[in-house]
Amino acid sequence: MPLAKFWKTQIDKFEKLDLALELDDKDLSAYFAAMFLVNEHSKEFFLKNSDFKDIFLKLWKDVQVGKNELIFAQKTILSILENEPNIAKEMLYYLKKIEKIGELDEDLLRVVKNLSLNIKLNEEIQKEKIVDFEFNKIKELLLEKLNYLEKQNLFKEFKNLEQIRENLLHSTFSIGVTGVMNSGKSTLLNTLLGRELLGTSTVPETANLSIIKHSDNPYAKVSFWSKSEWKQIENSASLNPKMEEFTLKTKENLKEEFQKYVTIEGVSKEINLANLSTYTSAKSSQKLCNIVKSVEIGTTFSLLDKTISIVDTPGLDDPVILREEITKHYLANCDILIHLMNANQAATLKDIDFIIDALTYQKISHLTLVITRIDSVEKDELDEVIEYVKKIVEKRLISLNKPHLTSSILSKIKIFTISSYYALLHRIGKSELALKDGWSIKRSGILDLEEHLKELVFGGERAKVQISSSIRDILQNIKIELDSLRVEKEYLLKSTDELNSEFNRQIKNKKRVAENIDRLNKNKTSFTTALKEYLPTMEKLSKTKFSSLQTILKDRLKDDLIYSLKKESIAPEEERVETLVQFTIKDGLIDLAREYRFEFYKYISKELDSFSRSSGDLICEIFYEFDPKAYQKEAAKDGILSANHQLFAQDLAKLISKTKQKKVDDTLLKLESKIHINFNLLEEKILPLILKSGERMIDEVNLLVTKKVEDKNKELSNETKALENAIKYSNLSDEDLGKALAKIDEKILKLSLEEDSLQELLKVI
Repeated sequence: MPLAKFWKTQIDKFEKLDLALELDDKDLSAYFAAMFLVNEHSKEFFLKNSDFKDIFLKLWKDVQVGKNELIFAQKTILSILENEPNIAKEMLYYLKKIEKIGELDEDLLRVVKNLSLNIKLNEEIQKEKIVDFEFNKIKELLLEKLNYLEKQNLFKEFKNLEQIRENLLHSTFSIGVTGVMNSGKSTLLNTLLGRELLGTSTVPETANLSIIKHSDNPYAKVSFWSKSEWKQIENSASLNPKMEEFTLKTKENLKEEFQKYVTIEGVSKEINLANLSTYTSAKSSQKLCNIVKSVEIGTTFSLLDKTISIVDTPGLDDPVILREEITKHYLANCDILIHLMNANQAATLKDIDFIIDALTYQKISHLTLVITRIDSVEKDELDEVIEYVKKIVEKRLISLNKPHLTSSILSKIKIFTISSYYALLHRIGKSELALKDGWSIKRSGILDLEEHLKELVFGGERAKVQISSSIRDILQNIKIELDSLRVEKEYLLKSTDELNSEFNRQIKNKKRVAENIDRLNKNKTSFTTALKEYLPTMEKLSKTKFSSLQTILKDRLKDDLIYSLKKESIAPEEERVETLVQFTIKDGLIDLAREYRFEFYKYISKELDSFSRSSGDLICEIFYEFDPKAYQKEAAKDGILSANHQLFAQDLAKLISKTKQKKVDDTLLKLESKIHINFNLLEEKILPLILKSGERMIDEVNLLVTKKVEDKNKELSNETKALENAIKYSNLSDEDLGKALAKIDEKILKLSLEEDSLQELLKVI
């Protein structure tokens, strides 16, 4: 081992010396090398040598030169070299000269050589240094690092890192595209895809939810409604004459074919991509599109990256309420949302309410608003359209008593103007037709939009979370490995007696930990049971909140009706009532999701504290943190806020709008009855989604406990392996032992440098 040949006695207490001068690296490395001239055999000579003593005192001022101080000096130099690779590299030159004229530990040379590797590795880190966040660049860098760590054999087990690599390789992002009918979605999508896959030529009037994925082998899969889902559609049709006609004609057109597609479990069918229009076109005579729930399309396209998928939605004014709910559920899970408006009919009430809903309840962080068909309006008109959109958003928020959200919502909207028709001509090889009309690809606006999408996808919040999560996972694995290597090195430096003593200590420790784990597993069952048994209490809380929400809605409608009759002598308009109903329910549901999670978190924290105290010291460091924003993300992604209340709102609006002064009491009785019936249905639909949140929280805590036990077992396993290796090496020669230590030092160095590099990457995100 380093210094082993130099000194026969081992000093347990190491006192680090402080440098007393400032020299350039070359002079300092020469002085440091001189310090290694002295060893057990030559110490008497050098302690009397004035030149050597002068060098020592220049390095370590006011330190009395003695045997112990010489050892301290040599150990201090080795610790300095760990952070100063340039000095280590210079020292090699002088040490090799010393080796020729006197006795020098070969292992010491090897250690200094390994430390000098720091220069090369640091240079590589500087080359790879990234200043700004670039998803693909950092992703490739992380994959390179994982390959390097595997090839260098720096981990005893690589399976955890293999999972990180798989997650990086299969990372995906989704873009949702919405708009009312005739907003130009198909043309824009064809432009982004770089081919005429959707639209009037191949799939006219697509009336289905379509998920478009990148695939080198084109395919299409059509999914149909199940019987229970179709029943929901028929139930909603009872309140909507157009939908009633829709359901009757669907069955009439399909005849016996209807039972073939609409089954109990709901079927999916793979078809040739060329035949897609048969299933998705509203112009198809058989009207199969009416019973299609969704379509998945695999095709090659040029948009951004192979990791991108596109969710193409039916129009927002889709008469099929259930399809709109499913669409909203998909959109809540998209990373980016593009909403289209036709320049000739921009900012309909449906558009504005969707924008407000997306940015308020669905927790979309950015909305890309695309005004299409700009080739059909003049420049001045287009500017007026953009200003009108902003004003109508503000006006609508004021009518909803949410004026305070105006600046927040507008700041999340980025507006682009596009001529999809001319942009598509450029993309499908017909640029001459577009240029003939004076429309270059730049003027069409598509390039600016695509650049914006790239920035949002690969520079957005989820991309950063995904990358930072991968980096932290790699760092955690490096930390565990470094701890293991340092323990192993510490064991190798111990005597046989010390190792045997450590072995006995470890046996006792493993027994203690095993007892704690056994106790923890027994307590965990009780802990989990207690949490699950509390779920019915949480369910009662939710039902109470549903009941309160009924009362709130009833009181608001009653107050609004009485106030309007008193002030205007007429009942409130239907549109006003519909808006009041929809937003009251949404606000109430999001309050319910928040309160449910917070109340259950308080109970879990109390039980976790008791559980920790009864399980020894094994899980004393478990922290189950409360995420104050989780409820909104869950409510949107689970579909709690995707439920459509339009028909219910319309039903109440019609009832209230026909009310006369003398009939208020009759209206209020009918109102209460309708609200009660609808809320029973709503509770039946939404409550299971709310309760999923509690089950998910239990899973989160169990995962934390399981991870803590796994980490402890891994730590003990690493310590055992390190001790076994140390015992195996205890009878080796100094030379072989030195080689083993040098190998560990090299691994520690390389892992430490990767650790530093990854920490620097985290600062970029």
